Amino acid sequence: MSPRGRLLGSTEHHEAVLVEVSGLVCEQICVQRVRGSLAGLAGVESARHLPGTNQFRLTLSAGHNLSDSQVDRAVSRVVALGFLRRWLGKAATTIGIAAADAGDTDAVAR
Repeated sequence: MSPRGRLLGSTEHHEAVLVEVSGLVCEQICVQRVRGSLAGLAGVESARHLPGTNQFRLTLSAGHNLSDSQVDRAVSRVVALGFLRRWLGKAATTIGIAAADAGDTDAVAR
């Protein structure tokens, strides 16, 4: 699954908007890269990740609007290549299974 970004609602007449990002395989590095890319969009004053979710809250400058395509491009340009993402996903699954086999049941929930 390729990462996708989309607006959750309209940016017209709003100072903040939520963005949902699906398809990220890593929590820390990918989230930080996406946050930085979203913060760099024209009209975005700040972007922050909402912990425990796949959502980001963007604070917009007055009078600025964003489109789904702008958000999606910002997400797509900073994620790792497809083959690397698939490898990371498989590695995470393998580690989760191996940790569960060793008795670490919390690893399966992570």
